[in-house]
Amino acid sequence: MIARRLAFLLAFLALGAGSFASAGQLKKTNSLDDARVALRDNQALVNGLKDRMTPLIEAQKDALAMKAALDDMTLKLENVRASNRLSDAVWFGDWMASVALLTTGGFGVLAESKLVATAAKYVLTTAAVNKAADMAGLGIGNVATFIDKSYSNQQVGRTAGRGGGTEYVKLQQLAENIRQAWKNQGPGDKGRDAALSQISKMIIDLQGDVDTANTTLQLQIVNLAKEAGKWETEGAQIRSELDEYEKKLPPQLRDENAKLFETGKKGEVKAVNQDRQTTVPPPPAAPKESEEDRRRKLQAAIDSYVSAAAKKVTNLNLKADAALDEAMKASLGMGLDAAYPSQRLSELSPDPLCERYEDCVRREKAARQYAEEIDGQRRKTQTYLSDLETKVKPILNVDIAGVLSDWWGVYNMYRPLGFQVAKPTEFTTLGAVDTYLRQGAAAQGFLAQTDKFGQEALDVAARAKEKRGQIVTAAVKFGAELKHAYTDAREARQLFRSEAEKMYDKMNELATPVNGISWLIQYAASYNGDKDLVRLRREIGPMAGSAQKVDDLQWGIATLYNNLYPRLRSLQAMGDDPLMSEYQYIGRSGESEDKSACSSPIPDTSEISAAACTGCAYEDNKSVTPLESLVSSAAMIKHNVVKALRDGEATLSYLEDSDAESLKVLNTAIAALKDEYAGDLSAMKTMTDAEYTAAIEKLDAPVKKAEQQLDAIQQKIRRMPFFDADPQDLKPVDVKTRPSPYGPMPDGYAPLLWQTGFRSKAAQEQYDQLERTKSEFWSKGKGYEIYEARRIAREVAKQNAGPEPASSEETEKVRAFYDRFAKAYESRDDSAVMSLVANDWHAGDGTSMSDLQDNLRRSFRMFDEISFRVENLRVSKLLPYHYQAQYDVTIVSRIYKRNLKHEEKSAVSEEVGSDASGKLKLEGTLNGRYWYVK
Repeated sequence: MIARRLAFLLAFLALGAGSFASAGQLKKTNSLDDARVALRDNQALVNGLKDRMTPLIEAQKDALAMKAALDDMTLKLENVRASNRLSDAVWFGDWMASVALLTTGGFGVLAESKLVATAAKYVLTTAAVNKAADMAGLGIGNVATFIDKSYSNQQVGRTAGRGGGTEYVKLQQLAENIRQAWKNQGPGDKGRDAALSQISKMIIDLQGDVDTANTTLQLQIVNLAKEAGKWETEGAQIRSELDEYEKKLPPQLRDENAKLFETGKKGEVKAVNQDRQTTVPPPPAAPKESEEDRRRKLQAAIDSYVSAAAKKVTNLNLKADAALDEAMKASLGMGLDAAYPSQRLSELSPDPLCERYEDCVRREKAARQYAEEIDGQRRKTQTYLSDLETKVKPILNVDIAGVLSDWWGVYNMYRPLGFQVAKPTEFTTLGAVDTYLRQGAAAQGFLAQTDKFGQEALDVAARAKEKRGQIVTAAVKFGAELKHAYTDAREARQLFRSEAEKMYDKMNELATPVNGISWLIQYAASYNGDKDLVRLRREIGPMAGSAQKVDDLQWGIATLYNNLYPRLRSLQAMGDDPLMSEYQYIGRSGESEDKSACSSPIPDTSEISAAACTGCAYEDNKSVTPLESLVSSAAMIKHNVVKALRDGEATLSYLEDSDAESLKVLNTAIAALKDEYAGDLSAMKTMTDAEYTAAIEKLDAPVKKAEQQLDAIQQKIRRMPFFDADPQDLKPVDVKTRPSPYGPMPDGYAPLLWQTGFRSKAAQEQYDQLERTKSEFWSKGKGYEIYEARRIAREVAKQNAGPEPASSEETEKVRAFYDRFAKAYESRDDSAVMSLVANDWHAGDGTSMSDLQDNLRRSFRMFDEISFRVENLRVSKLLPYHYQAQYDVTIVSRIYKRNLKHEEKSAVSEEVGSDASGKLKLEGTLNGRYWYVK
């Protein structure tokens, strides 16, 4: 504990008080010599007590300063706890500085030589104060270093017998624990909290120790002051008694008592003998010289002697100073502060010592140079100490000390006899003596502190050399591995390039027809396509084999790349490895001692980057597909092929199912239509127009139903997102349309068969069979008989009635009819056009209903765009709700892929009549044609 150190110090500094107390009870004596001895001993005792009070007062100052520092540490510790930071922990440095001051105080009395003993305050106290000042701004990480620097090996050895060694180890271990806890754990962690708690506990203990030490010091100082006061009082009494006693003695007795006397006390200041008695050579006596004249002459001789002695001391001091300067200039040449070489040594051996070859070379060179420098400095310092002993010390301890010893003899001889004798100069106050002691102590301290620096520097150099060798060995191994990796990567790259490109070209060749499946289906469904599902199935089926080959080729490319990629990445990593720059530096540096080991050339960074590049667009000055792009493109080809084949199969299957459903609808419609035609229909010959229209609609009901069902199937096909959705997600989508002169057009996305739908060749043949069944019924047999009978009856009625102009309302009604007709025609919707034609429609050129619909379908399939424009409409009334319309029509049609435009004009005369529901329909075309375009 620090308190025990202070207690020991106080006890040590207080030594001697008891021994003086034994001489305290001086007895009064009739001997003048005894009185003088008692007075001198009394004064020496008082001076000794006062001298021993001085270090106690200094120690008390240190204790009070440490108490203030501990109080400040407590405040700063709370700030550390609040902020969770220890980087500003100057308080810890203050604490360690205070401990250093306290533990080193008083070491001067334990010095091994008188030289160090006299200068101990400079070696220890001043150094400790400097160390404390150096701690300003240091963080917790430097505390252990500070402890190491503050306690030299010599000082630790001295404190070991007094508990100092254990104290030092505890302080050092505490600092290390705190540093590790703060380094390894984050703010608020238990490790830091424990460290702070440990610091807090130590501060509390130290505060108690300092308080105890301060109390002890104060008590010792007070006791010493009392003791000194007592002896000063007794000395005054002795002085008074001595004066009284001298007055009573006869003159001759006083003269006898003025002779030399010995007190038995020896001086402690170097070679100066303060008790020496020396006789000043008396001046020649005159024949009749009085006592008064003799004393006056003796006083003059004493003054002359003292003046000569003082001058001689001054000259000898100057001589010693000159000798000191000469020794300094000739031998030392550098300072004696070990902090700088200690710092240099610390800078030479960081952890880790060195990681790069260049740094290891520099570190080794610097360490060896430092070892030479510190050894040279130590040799200079030893020479300097030798010069002090041989050139300076004799002047001080022989010349100056001899003069001062004689001076003290005169002083001790004549001062008691009443002569005026100047007190001799204090030996230790001479500048040369002070410089000698301080510089000698500093030189010895420097040698003691730097004793192992040279060897430690050589150890650093050896470790740097060993590390340098390890780096060279690793670099040589790396160079060989890099060459092999470079060659291996280039060969693997060339193999991949040649083989993968062949596979890639073959993939493209196999993928082209597979990727065209959607175009085959779309083209087969076009107006010019054959709509043959059987042929499509026959062509698309074998493509599954091509898809499998594409998959195998893509897997082959991927396997080649997976074999190549690690090589390229490994080579790239080696290009970034620090050993590459190490190898190049060792082989190229002019300062390298290992140049030959790494002289074999290795690929440079640009070569490695070119060989290891996977995304480069150029190789060997030729434009090629980057490796990564080749792999990703192959994967995309495979993906597209798999998707095209999958979507093609799904599309064909859907169309085949739709075709089977269409055939079923058509077969049902044909059978139902035949059943209708087989009944008795003779009553239709004489029916009114409304009855006749109703009877026709009944006969056509199976056809209309079939057409509605077929139209629903086609609309579903048109809206199905073939090739744009996964097969399991196939369902009709809403297609946004925009109006155009040629009917609704898709606005944005349009499914594959949105424009055409898909009615297979087989379904179309069956649909034609339905139309033929209907056409044959009306062109011969029962239907023809009914038509002829009604036509003759209508002709007779027309001849009897004659035409008359239609009203404006009736004309607008007919105009609206032709507007609907034009829109249906331009939409190329044959079903919509035929819905505006009466079932008994007739033409002047003999064209039948089936011929009309066939012609319309053919025209609508042939042309991509048709414009139907009616002009100059004139309307006459034939019968109620029956009209004759005459107009001019212009039909413009286009075929996009042929860039073909066709225009046709015609004058048309037609009959329009209302059916039973009041809707106008076209009943006959007397002249002109518009139903198809040649």
